[in-house]
Amino acid sequence: MKGWINCVISRIKEETHDTKTITLSLEKDFLFLPGQFVMLGFDHGPHKDDMKAARAYSISSSPSNPREIEITFRLYKEGLFTPLLFNSKVSDKMKIKGPYGSFNYREDDGNNLVFLSAGSGIAPIKSMIEYFLDSKENAKIQLIYVDKTKDDLIYRNIFEKLDESGKAVVIFSLTREKWNGDMGRIDMEKIDKLDISEETMFYICGPPTMVNETVNLLRKKGVTASKIKTEKYD
Repeated sequence: MKGWINCVISRIKEETHDTKTITLSLEKDFLFLPGQFVMLGFDHGPHKDDMKAARAYSISSSPSNPREIEITFRLYKEGLFTPLLFNSKVSDKMKIKGPYGSFNYREDDGNNLVFLSAGSGIAPIKSMIEYFLDSKENAKIQLIYVDKTKDDLIYRNIFEKLDESGKAVVIFSLTREKWNGDMGRIDMEKIDKLDISEETMFYICGPPTMVNETVNLLRKKGVTASKIKTEKYD
């Protein structure tokens, strides 16, 4: 168990019909960059000592509080881990290891950021946006977030408030439900709605196909590889 940090679930929030956010209170300070992930394992039940059952989850909260992190996850009914995690309760003991990953915001990324996300790939992006807004006075944030239906949109209220307040430009798009907003996956038409420049840094997170297609769109727009960061969710 070397390197593992003990923690306990202190809060649980239902984000959508199949998505929850758990808040983990940690036994000691945990420093990470916004966008990174941890290995999460159980400290109770049949998988307590089976660290092979641990799974990688992006941290969805800002690193401003080193004794507390949030993990947002979507239920995968056929999986080993998420059904158990979905049924966890406040006060359940867990353990984390990390942080890991190079998909993160760094200070030299600048103040002009575009986030492109699909599904639960929005979790690490929320971490970066919250940190960026807290730490930068001249933050310029644009987000395109795609999911199946209105009810599947994670953090919808949070991003709507950011858009309404002028702190971010947010474009939601649905792939399986008609509404009065954007429809379909990220395409050139949606990319063209963004206000981008040579200084803009792009962060893309979602399923492999979505990430690859979006990178290709940006490259066609003339965005250099050094200005694109990606994370693929299986």
